[in-house]
Order: sequence, then structure tokens, then C-alpha cells
Amino acid sequence: MHRGGIIDRKIIKALPWLKLKYGEKFIVDKTRYIKYDHSVAIYLTTLIIRSRKKWNVRQNDFVKEFNAKHFPK
Repeated sequence: MHRGGIIDRKIIKALPWLKLKYGEKFIVDKTRYIKYDHSVAIYLTTLIIRSRKKWNVRQNDFVKEFNAKHFPK
């Protein structure tokens, strides 16, 4: 982790919604980790879906279900 988990001005500026305090130690607890993991999974799946559309690769049922859940029309 950057700077041993100590919050600096750079991270405060980059992630203002976390309301971090300068100089405190940043702990990645289970809740934060799960939220981050979920966000990464959604991002990667979105990239896969877009790549399949670009290259005309047929979407399977998983992708259709994912789209319906995360990108409702």
C-alpha cells in the first residue's frame, strides 16, 4: 500500500468522497475490500461486453443477465 497506509494530500485529493484525514492510517477492512472487488469485477465485465460487441462475438446468458442487472434500460 502507498506510503505504508498513511493518508497524504495526494490521496485526499484523488478520493475526496472517502473523507480521509491527513496523517491517519488507512485500513482496508472487509467492507471496503468487498466494495472494491465488486467494482473491479463490474469494470472488467463491462470491458469484456464492449469488446464482444465491437468484434461481433455472441453474448451468452451470463452477459445478458449482467447487463440487465447493472445497466437497466
